[in-house]
Amino acid sequence: MPSVTYGTDAGARPVFDDLLRETGIEPGPPHRMRRTRYDTFDGLLHAAGLRLERRSRLQEASGDELVLTGGTGVPAHLPLADAPPSDPPRVLELAALPGGPMRARLAAVCGLRVPLAQLTVDSVRRTGELPGPAGAPLVRLHLDTEVELPGAVPANRTVFEVEQLPGGEKLARQLRKRLERTGLRPFTGDLLERGMALAGIDPTGFDGLVIPVLDRDGPALDGYRTVLQACFVALEANWEGTADHLDIEFLHDLRIAVRRTRSVLGEGRQVLDPDQRRHLRAEFAWLGRLTGPARDFDVYFEEWDELTGELSPASRRALLPVRSELALRREQEHRRVTEALRSVRAAQLRAEVRAWLDRPEIDVNGGRRAMAPLGRIVAARIAAAQAGVLEDGRAITEASPATDLHELRKDAKRLRYLLDSFGDLGGQKRRRTITRHLKQLQDNLGEHQDTQIQADELREVVTSLAGHEPVGAATTEAVEELARMLESRQQAARAEFGERFAAYDRPGPHRELEKLLSRMSR
Repeated sequence: MPSVTYGTDAGARPVFDDLLRETGIEPGPPHRMRRTRYDTFDGLLHAAGLRLERRSRLQEASGDELVLTGGTGVPAHLPLADAPPSDPPRVLELAALPGGPMRARLAAVCGLRVPLAQLTVDSVRRTGELPGPAGAPLVRLHLDTEVELPGAVPANRTVFEVEQLPGGEKLARQLRKRLERTGLRPFTGDLLERGMALAGIDPTGFDGLVIPVLDRDGPALDGYRTVLQACFVALEANWEGTADHLDIEFLHDLRIAVRRTRSVLGEGRQVLDPDQRRHLRAEFAWLGRLTGPARDFDVYFEEWDELTGELSPASRRALLPVRSELALRREQEHRRVTEALRSVRAAQLRAEVRAWLDRPEIDVNGGRRAMAPLGRIVAARIAAAQAGVLEDGRAITEASPATDLHELRKDAKRLRYLLDSFGDLGGQKRRRTITRHLKQLQDNLGEHQDTQIQADELREVVTSLAGHEPVGAATTEAVEELARMLESRQQAARAEFGERFAAYDRPGPHRELEKLLSRMSR
């Protein structure tokens, strides 16, 4: 129990003064503090047992630092000499931090995500320490006054904090009992954690797209709306982060929500209202089209070092103009995404979907099979999707064009989205087993198509560059070398397709799917 806080009003200040006299703690001078807690959108630091905060002494020119605590490592402190302490940034760019242990630890946990400001607390703080026999402090006692936490506690609140340090367990326990005897109520956690709780901020972050438990015997319309509601929650959660381009995972997760929504709408014939379904399919198709290119460029840059890793240093240098052109196109596509997400059309779509999903069930129109049992409807759709995968996959031979594999990839996506949305009706464990087999096939089909698209994009970029500026022979040769490497990967994926499809098209996975459909529809 490292820290416990006690919130009270300024009138209880004598309690703190009495405690100081009893313990002999000499508090330091008061200073204005601003503390901001950071974590990724999905709470990766919290999940790793870490906490990152920015501490600023507002009246001191060099009083700004990042503090990383928790985990198995010792607390890390990183001074921020050039940072304005009065203005904590919304986004903490890890790449802008100096190299060292803290940046390395943060990067290892956060990956592609950036830490975002969750909460800022201002206060006037005094701190005193109680040392042990060896002289090292065992307990720190903090007094925070003029606490400012918008929306949670009023200004001018007083908060006591007992911070337990290594070896100070007994002493900290005695101090806590002393405070609690005065009637103060304890909160396990320091001032920032107390503020998070009061403000209703969940430190675990956003869980992603989670489908709630469905009723296989309930009306199909209710089940479809429940899944669409879950998709819409994920869409809304990632909307602003995508529009602001905070990190590439916001767009990725938004596109998952869009694709899942399009799939459910596509499979909603005779269940959803025909006119509403037609309209929403068109609008979400628009969202899918406008966000696709930006995501493709994000993936390109995420994989760039791996793609070019086998090239010589000279070839990698020769590709710099191409990489710059790709970066420019990426920036342009992200601007298009931002403009579209902030457009009147997008605002109207969000309002319309929200209103439709919030409408009472009795007021929602559906198709002619809206009241049919959800399990039976979905089982039939999954069976049809599986039949499409098997029929198209079995028809592919060595002589089949690449477009046939592309069509099979779309068939597999249809089946995957149905399983992800409704498959738990037939048992979560069985659904996971089936999707694991299907994913292996999807990975092969994705590698086959994506490498061809990347090779074509490279050649198109160098052709475009040559149209308005000189392109050296070294750049052209490096592009062709990389394009051939991508095509070689495509050919390897094509050669492996037969084995991957055969692994999916065998009795074991078929039986698992049949059992899932049987349970779903009984």
